[in-house]
Amino acid sequence: MLARLASNRLHEIRRIFSQPARSFSTALNYHLDSPDNNPDLPWEFNEANKQKAKEILSHYPSNYKQSAVIPLLDLAQQQHGGWLPVSAMNAVAKVIEVAPIRVYEVATFYSMFNRTKVGKYHLLVCGTTPCMIRGSRDIEAALLNHLGVKRNELTKDGLFSVGEMECMGSCVNAPMITVADYSNGSEGYTYNYYEDVTPELVVEIVEKLRKGEKPPHGTQNPKRIKCGPEGGNTTLLVFKVFSWACPEDLSYGRMLALVLGTSEASSSQLDKQRFTTSTRRWHPETNTFHMPFVSQQEIVSLYQRFCQLDRNAKGFISADEFLSVPEFAMNPLSQRLLKMVDGLNFKDFVAFLSAFSARASMQQKSELIFKVYDSDCNGKVSFNDILEVLRDLSGSFMSDEQREKVLTQVLQEAGYTRESYLTLDDFVKVLGSYGVKMEVEVPID
Repeated sequence: MLARLASNRLHEIRRIFSQPARSFSTALNYHLDSPDNNPDLPWEFNEANKQKAKEILSHYPSNYKQSAVIPLLDLAQQQHGGWLPVSAMNAVAKVIEVAPIRVYEVATFYSMFNRTKVGKYHLLVCGTTPCMIRGSRDIEAALLNHLGVKRNELTKDGLFSVGEMECMGSCVNAPMITVADYSNGSEGYTYNYYEDVTPELVVEIVEKLRKGEKPPHGTQNPKRIKCGPEGGNTTLLVFKVFSWACPEDLSYGRMLALVLGTSEASSSQLDKQRFTTSTRRWHPETNTFHMPFVSQQEIVSLYQRFCQLDRNAKGFISADEFLSVPEFAMNPLSQRLLKMVDGLNFKDFVAFLSAFSARASMQQKSELIFKVYDSDCNGKVSFNDILEVLRDLSGSFMSDEQREKVLTQVLQEAGYTRESYLTLDDFVKVLGSYGVKMEVEVPID
């Protein structure tokens, strides 16, 4: 019985070794002792990597050291020239205080851990469908033929080896290879993508590496910028506003006219009588307009964001469209804010956001906050109105008794009582006692 089982096991191993190289992309899951890979060989992290190992372990609770197994195996692989002998795995097991088999299980599962020797430059060809359709098999064949090796074999000088890896996540730039550079140990280790490659280009990359050069990584197509389309964008070049379309070179004056609510005349021709609200002021002494957002980049960025939210190009943003913004929907005051933002056109959209600008005045900020508290729009805020907002903001972190105590103290310090009804001016006085920080960043591309 035992002899038959042993014979079957031996036959299994022979069958695996007799398979052509293309039938597997990583090393075998069997370990066979060899002079350079056996558990009797000493192995430990060098002094520099011992410090790195300590730093890695510091990210995990002391009773969960085993969670550091992957980064520690990666560090060991970098130190050992790109592959993991069994003695290195045993050393990692000792560091994280687990049985060696627990480390073997991880090392045999992930294909990025190499358990046989690889070259100082380990070239990995993506073999998943998008890259295969774009010619990855020709890329691999060019590398193997040029280097005179089979997959997972080392060149005679030990510089190169070629393997396969499944999807590397850069399908838009297919086909691609990656180069794991172990030529300078763990200190100089790099792992770089080379995208939009051809059989000729990968051979050029190999020869540059052989000379000690560092070819620029990323797309190898000079007509592309990163993952952008070859030759530049051909779509999404037209802005739509209300019932008319703007050309690609939408002028700042016309964009500004939209914000200020004027005709499409240039900003120097705008009617001065139109600028009287708190968010748009005409300064006759300097012949300038005061705007909460004044730079061209900010106006364009806000307009692009407005168009993203206005999905149906209606010219205004509905409450549902505002709720599509996760940060807005998660805000505890979102339902109160919806009453203020439902149906905003671009001009009102900018005016609303102006209160969050670092350049907005205390008066502007206070007006917005007052509207949030004045839910019945009667121009007055009661103790209970403020208490409701405070309840929305604090949730279960404060009891009703604590909220009432805090609010009573705030009002008393500003000279008011629980029975007071605060107008906007009163509200500004209360807020002025504590200062208000309300800012929102507008990303500029």
